[in-house]
Amino acid sequence: MSPPQEQDPRLASLDPMPGRVVAGNFRIDKLIGAGAMGNVYKALQLSLGKPVAVKVLHHHLLKNDRLVGRFKREAKSAALLNHPNSIQIIDSGEDSDGTLYIAMELLTGRDLAQVIHNDFPLPLLRVARIMTQVMSALDEAHAQGVIHRDLKPSNIMLIERRGEKDFVKVCDFGIAKATLTDEEDDRSAMLTVQGLVCGTPEYMSPEQARAEPLDGRADLYSAAVILYQMVTGDLPFDADSAMGIISRHLADPPEPPSERRRDLNIPPEVDQIVLRGLEKNRDLRFPNAVAFREAIETMLGGTGGSAAPAPANVRAAMPTARDMATPIDTATVPARDAGDRFATTADMTSRPSSARQKALVIAGTALLLGGSAVGAIATARVRRAQMSERAPAAAAASVPVAPAPPVAAPAPPPEAHAAVEAAPAELPTAPPARDSRSKRRALSNRDTTPRATAAAPAAPAADVHADAKAVAPAAPAPPEPAAPATRGPREVLAEAEKLLAQGEIGEACARGEEAKRLAPKSPPAHKFLGKCYMRAGRTREANDNYKLYLELAPNAADAPFVKSMIR
Repeated sequence: MSPPQEQDPRLASLDPMPGRVVAGNFRIDKLIGAGAMGNVYKALQLSLGKPVAVKVLHHHLLKNDRLVGRFKREAKSAALLNHPNSIQIIDSGEDSDGTLYIAMELLTGRDLAQVIHNDFPLPLLRVARIMTQVMSALDEAHAQGVIHRDLKPSNIMLIERRGEKDFVKVCDFGIAKATLTDEEDDRSAMLTVQGLVCGTPEYMSPEQARAEPLDGRADLYSAAVILYQMVTGDLPFDADSAMGIISRHLADPPEPPSERRRDLNIPPEVDQIVLRGLEKNRDLRFPNAVAFREAIETMLGGTGGSAAPAPANVRAAMPTARDMATPIDTATVPARDAGDRFATTADMTSRPSSARQKALVIAGTALLLGGSAVGAIATARVRRAQMSERAPAAAAASVPVAPAPPVAAPAPPPEAHAAVEAAPAELPTAPPARDSRSKRRALSNRDTTPRATAAAPAAPAADVHADAKAVAPAAPAPPEPAAPATRGPREVLAEAEKLLAQGEIGEACARGEEAKRLAPKSPPAHKFLGKCYMRAGRTREANDNYKLYLELAPNAADAPFVKSMIR
């Protein structure tokens, strides 16, 4: 059941259901939600005097056997679940006039889509608390052989339960499939049924888009998309059309959340969880909902549904430098496991230090000071050695040498002078240090490394009287031009993929065409251009490239899906 939304009173006045008693037990009071398959009403369960929600299939769809089967499957799948974080089914069946209904608990709260929109950015502890409950509901569903297949924020309700906020209810099992009890193979109708979308492209796993047999890892992929949206406020993939979005789920690598929103300082642990959940190959994802939940609890500090309200910001709960200078009462700090890799700085300082630890600290400090002194002495010795090397060379250079007899030597050509004068300008210069740390390393290397270019001793006298032709500097040969870097189709295609991921669709298509020119029979180039032109809304070019891709790679694993995209 999608979250209830108040409807226009004018539409409600045209509805014959309010005031009617369904199955002799549920009095319909008012319309609270409407969808493509049916309406949701607030009703009263007469036998118990309890408010409930009743979902009724549209009467004009009762003749459609497939949709009737889907509606009954929703009741059947949801009725198998008995978990606090799953919507509870009270009753279902068919009324005397053929009306199909599902009676379920009435929820009052906000759906997760509204929460993300209104409360973003969400503290990581709140994200963890919500998602661990979602995983618990999925674990129960998968244990019963039920795959949701349409998990998205609008199907996750957050209610207040016994004073506990953000209590999760996973709803709307309208296209769920009980894999252990339902043997009907409806993969051919997975994407559309009479124009109704079965599954939401923004949250659809690659295997569901390819109409492959599904297991619980398809729901985990959708949950990873939801987690991505909760921490970044954005979807990992977007496009101008449903097929464009699906194609990106199939082929494009997701941008890490920390790179999508650099302003939020998203921890690397979150990137690890999200990117593993969004693996195209389901064998590389979390194997089940329990493993996904444990990863969230460990890396995000999730505490399940029973945690106290999270602080406004996770980092606000971390100790500051001033806090660290204040003694901490160790009696109030909970003990942590010895193997806990995520102990905070406050925990580390709150543990009592033994005499041995103090001795180790003192010894370490002494070693550091001693190492600094030894380094200073070594540096001074190296500098003295360098000065002693320079001294004989300078003395030898200052000894007067008998002038050589004048020898008429031809003047070097003007080109030689030009080459000699231009040589210093062509010498390569060291690149500037990228940061202060690099600068310190450069200075350290310069100060402590012995000079290998000390002044050479004076040449013997015999060399001084050598032929002047040997003394005259020869013009250096011009440097050979560097061979231009060659780019193959793979490199060009990699650039195109990056541009497309950045939203530069026009540039990406141009790079794709360049890759196709370099390798006209490359299937990846044609496949990329089909995807790129599909994103650009240029259907004809997309179809042409997809057809060429199928001609070049008719047995590719994604060939059936590519065929379905050709219009």
